[in-house]
Amino acid sequence: MNLLVLLYDFFLLYWRSFKFQFLVSCIVSVLYFYLHETEMQIESITNVIGILFGFSISTLAILISNDNQNIGLSQSYIVKDNPRNNKTYTLYHKIVTGLAFTLVIQGMTLLTLLIIPEFIQDQCHRVLFTAIILGICIFCIMMIIHIVMELFLIIVRSNK
Repeated sequence: MNLLVLLYDFFLLYWRSFKFQFLVSCIVSVLYFYLHETEMQIESITNVIGILFGFSISTLAILISNDNQNIGLSQSYIVKDNPRNNKTYTLYHKIVTGLAFTLVIQGMTLLTLLIIPEFIQDQCHRVLFTAIILGICIFCIMMIIHIVMELFLIIVRSNK
């Protein structure tokens, strides 16, 4: 049930940027699938996702534990009102939701990368699996960049 609430909040808050990031990651995946000349190693993608997972956790920890005055202000800055459930979403909530969603995607991808590759024997299926995981990796990178830029703008915001 918690995952459904997270998905609902994420798509409500990030729908515009999600469409662009999803489209770019799909295009890169399709291009890799059709134009690859050498097979990308799944281990290298696993390392990248693992590093991104650690970076996302540390970003979330910094955000939650930071006592910066601007982060306190972001908890009162409303970015979206939802009249259906009488809920307002703050900038702080938006960033935490984005990080939580990215962590869930990265965790599921890491679990998939630990289990599935051992069962794929066909070369075509292996390339397809690599293309899908590459798309997820690119999506996560773009999402983290988007969130870190929002966090950066909050932290360095001047009080003018």
